[in-house]
Amino acid sequence: MTALAGKVALAAARVRGIDLGTVRTSASPPAFSFALDPGARSPDSAVAEVQRRLRTQGATLSILRVVSGDAPTSARN
Repeated sequence: MTALAGKVALAAARVRGIDLGTVRTSASPPAFSFALDPGARSPDSAVAEVQRRLRTQGATLSILRVVSGDAPTSARN
């Protein structure tokens, strides 16, 4: 894990609403993911808070995709 990925994981673990133990990071391609309690905050708010806590020059976090637990899946059909 790169230093930046480790910083992202630590920052995300401190954000209210992000489920502990669900934070995943990747150095190549650079990415991170997490499970979020939608009752605690929105995905946009969670990512903004991770960005604020990260305090790293040159690193900008953005949402690429949100997957809802309510979305139908083939396993449920």
